[in-house]
Amino acid sequence: MRAFIRLGWFCLFVFAAVAQTPVIPEIAAVRDPHMRNLALIRTAREQRAAPITAAYLAALARLEKQPPSDPAIAAERERLAAKREPLDHERKAMPPALAELRVRYDNDLARSNAPFQQQEQQYTRQYISALDTLQHRLTAQNQVAKAAAARTESLAAAATLPQAATPLPANSNKPIAESTIRISTVKAGGALDPALADKLAAAAAKAYTRTESTSQNPAMPGGIDVPEAGGLLVGFEFFEVGKEKRIRSLRPYYMTREGIVAGKDRGKMEKVTDKIIARPGYAVAGFLGVAGKNGMQILFMKIDPAAGRFVSDSANTYKSAWFGEKSRDKPLQIGGDGRFIIGVYGKTGADCDDLGLVVVN
Repeated sequence: MRAFIRLGWFCLFVFAAVAQTPVIPEIAAVRDPHMRNLALIRTAREQRAAPITAAYLAALARLEKQPPSDPAIAAERERLAAKREPLDHERKAMPPALAELRVRYDNDLARSNAPFQQQEQQYTRQYISALDTLQHRLTAQNQVAKAAAARTESLAAAATLPQAATPLPANSNKPIAESTIRISTVKAGGALDPALADKLAAAAAKAYTRTESTSQNPAMPGGIDVPEAGGLLVGFEFFEVGKEKRIRSLRPYYMTREGIVAGKDRGKMEKVTDKIIARPGYAVAGFLGVAGKNGMQILFMKIDPAAGRFVSDSANTYKSAWFGEKSRDKPLQIGGDGRFIIGVYGKTGADCDDLGLVVVN
């Protein structure tokens, strides 16, 4: 999170510095639309983050009312107003309750920012490619000075991209795959109704039930992934391997009041080989799988916020294609009874060994 903010300031500094030098028309023709795209992405990112910050400020206000009042809370509000990240020594000085709230806020903000960050980097790479093409064309036309200017602009844009290697998961020499969910999909999906999100957040705290899982072994339930702020499961990214394309790992996605956000990876997502996201107004209601086989078919149903469950008739239900390993055995249906799905659970390590659903009571 802190690295992303520092990168954002660095991007602004580099582009501002370059903007102070005269820009030749050929560069301006590709630079101007790029800068407009970046401005739109950053505006959308700030709008998406606003409810998260508002919720954090409300949590700080509640915490401040609990005696004894700690001046660190007021200092944290001042940092938020100034849009300044706490320094390491300031984090260490936070009381435990405040530190826990800050970590949760950072995590929520990172999930919200991730698709915008990826979109911004994608546009920047396209911009660099356009500049490199322009440089080659100008060089071929013997316009050396202009070609050098295009090269300088390309290097400045490249400096705004992350330079460090993607963090490696434990005991792995391969990077974690980035999300492939496009910003257009996030926008089309919309956001969860705040009142429904509040109800799901309450359910996430205590009023939930685990379905059976693909291993059908209740003695080893594994870890739970449920958004604390409330959300509905709306899809997955898959990492499939082998000739049979068995699902080795998957990444859940949730619809929250901030929009579509990624959950915790189940297994090591070294690559995204396939994905599925619900149509607008729908969410994951269950899935079909075969015990001992790493494959699944997703069941989607229409959301009924007023009723607090799915519209489960056939006219408002659809199934995805089959993902991963297939089998001639009759698949087991997990979920699909109309109750909202607010998370997933199951044993997971390097692989997603088991998968079940978390449903509201």
